[in-house]
Amino acid sequence: MTMPTSARGLSPVVDGYLAELDEHLKGLPDDERAEILSSVEDHIVDELAGQTPPSPSRVREVLDALGPVDSITTAIDKPPTTGKTFDGWWSRVIGVLLGLIGVFLALAFPPIGLVVGVVTIVAGIFLLRQGDRQFGWIVVSLGIAALIVAAVILLTLVSVRSGPIGAAIG
Repeated sequence: MTMPTSARGLSPVVDGYLAELDEHLKGLPDDERAEILSSVEDHIVDELAGQTPPSPSRVREVLDALGPVDSITTAIDKPPTTGKTFDGWWSRVIGVLLGLIGVFLALAFPPIGLVVGVVTIVAGIFLLRQGDRQFGWIVVSLGIAALIVAAVILLTLVSVRSGPIGAAIG
């Protein structure tokens, strides 16, 4: 008796498991997806070696040992399947530049610095949601710094204009 070289066709349960895994791996490059599927198939074949046809209880035992398909896809940390990925390097550069520009604009043109500060905070939150905690917090901090600098300058200007010095100048 020859040992099967593929797990496909051994059991409808195995076929269903492999089809579900294949579906969950759709976001990966074809070669990586094929390698993972092949590895899982090889494992199944090795575990069911010597049983032709394998008993349903043994098939279930092997698949239970592998775990749910979700646990396999989570373990390999597959990228999002939306088809759109935002390059982390560019998002970091843009976020940090926005923050620095916001701080400098807050010094020269406080109202514009306020707007850029808010946009910078939103960009930082975007980075945090993408999982980039380090740069996300840096960008959020730069946005907050721009807001604080702009607010202090605006409040100072308002208080100078409305105080005794402003009355003497005006």
